[in-house]
Amino acid sequence: MFPLLSLPLDLVHPIVESIDNPDDLLSLAQTCTKLQPLAEAALWKQVHIRNGESADRLLASLEARPHRFGCVQELEITPHPRSTWHEISILPSLIRKMGNLRVLQLESPFINYFNRGERYKQYWIDQYISEYLRLFEDSSLEDGPLTNLTSFTFHSHGAGTRYYKLDTIYPVLLSSTLTHLHISCSDVNKFEVPDANLGKSPLRTLVLDECNVTSEGLSTLLSLPRGLEYLYLQETSHHGSSIQSNMPMGPIFAAISQQKHSLQHLQHSCSKRGYSDWLPNDEPDFTGFSLFYSLKTLELDDKSPLKKLLPVPQYAPPNLDTFCFTGLECRPDTYWDDMPSRVNSISNGTNFKHLELHTSPASTNSLSRMFSLPSRVLKLVEIARNMKERNITTTLTNYTRYSVIPPYVYGERRPVPVVYFESEKFWPEEETQIALMEAFGNKPFELEDKECGTMVAAKLAAGRHCLDY
Repeated sequence: MFPLLSLPLDLVHPIVESIDNPDDLLSLAQTCTKLQPLAEAALWKQVHIRNGESADRLLASLEARPHRFGCVQELEITPHPRSTWHEISILPSLIRKMGNLRVLQLESPFINYFNRGERYKQYWIDQYISEYLRLFEDSSLEDGPLTNLTSFTFHSHGAGTRYYKLDTIYPVLLSSTLTHLHISCSDVNKFEVPDANLGKSPLRTLVLDECNVTSEGLSTLLSLPRGLEYLYLQETSHHGSSIQSNMPMGPIFAAISQQKHSLQHLQHSCSKRGYSDWLPNDEPDFTGFSLFYSLKTLELDDKSPLKKLLPVPQYAPPNLDTFCFTGLECRPDTYWDDMPSRVNSISNGTNFKHLELHTSPASTNSLSRMFSLPSRVLKLVEIARNMKERNITTTLTNYTRYSVIPPYVYGERRPVPVVYFESEKFWPEEETQIALMEAFGNKPFELEDKECGTMVAAKLAAGRHCLDY
C-alpha cells in the first residue's frame, strides 16, 4: 500500500489541501477511490467564471457529480464584455445548491468598459443583478441559499450610470451571515430599515470603494452592524461625483461614531473639494476620537478633514498604535516644506507608536520621484528625528500605479507598495556613513533606482553630495 493511504484521513486531508496545482489535484482524484473525494473537495474549493463557456462547463461538471456543489467555497464571477458571457445567467440557480459557499465576488462586465454604447448596460441590472439579490432575499428562509456566506465583493454600476444607489442592494445589507462586505461606485443615499434590524448585522469589515457618501446614508448603513471592526471609507476621488461639494464633516463623523465601541481600523480618503473647513470648537459635547477605545490603526488622506482632530488632545484616540498619513504628494517642490511641523502638530495631540507616510500612487516607481530634492529628503529625516524623540518609528511607502484607477477589478494591476525609508534602519546606516566620510573623505554618489531610499537619506544626512542634484 502506498504510505500516504496508511495515514488517518485527518492527516491526509491537510496534505491534499496544500496542493495548489489543479492538474496535480485532478491526477490525485483519479488515483483511487479513497483520495478522490479529498482531491475533488480541494479541486472545487475555488471556482472562477470568466465567460459563458466556463459557466456551461461548471454546470455540466456539478450536475455530473452533485456532491461537488458542496465543495465550492469561493466563487468569482468576473465576465469580460468581449466574451460570450450571457450564459452566466445560469449561475444564480447553481449558487442556490452551493450550501458551503463562503466567499462570493461579482463584477459587471461593463464596470470599466468604455466603448461607446456599451457602458453601464441596463439589462445587466434588470436581468442579472436582480437574480443575485433574490438569493440574499431568500437566505432567511428555511433551507435557503447563502446560509454560510461570509464575504461578498460587488463591483457594479447603475442603469446607464456609473453609480448605483445603495438601497438597490438592500437585501445584501440585511444579511445575517456576512462579516466582510466590499462594494464600489455606490451612491450611499438615504434609505430606511426597520428598527428590528439595527445593530443585528454580524458585519466586521466594510469597504466603500469610490463611493459617493451622504451623511444620511452612511448613518443608516453604520447603524446595522453590532460591532464593526474595519471601516474603509474611500470616497469618490477618481470619478465624477454626484454628491455636493463642501459638505459638513460633522454628520459624517457622527455616523462613524456609531461604531466607536468596536472599530479597530479606520481609513478615510476623499476628494479635495469634498468637505468644508471643519473643527467642532463650538460643540461643547463633541468628544472626537476620545471614546474610540478599540481604535489601533488610523489611515487618513491628506485631504481628509478628520486629521484636524488629531492635534487636539481631548479629541485624540486613546489607544492608537499606528497612524498612516496617506495621499502625500511629491509636487510641487514646496509640498514637504511644512511637513515636519504638520506631523509634529499631530504627534503633540495624539499618542501612537508607528508613523507611516504613504505617497499618492503614480505611474513611476523611480526612487527619484521622492528623493529628487535633497531638501525634501532632509525634511523626511527631520520628521524621523522628531518622532524618535517620542519613541515613534517612521516609514515612507511609495506606490506605483499601472494606468488604472479604483475600483480595481479582475485583471487590473493594483498599486504596488515599496517601502523607501525605515527609521530603524536609518540610524545605524547614518552612523556608518559618517564613519566612512571620516575615513575616506566626502565622496559624491549617484542616485540609483535599485538603491534603498534609507541608504540615500543616510548619505545625504551625513553630508555627502549626490551627483544627480
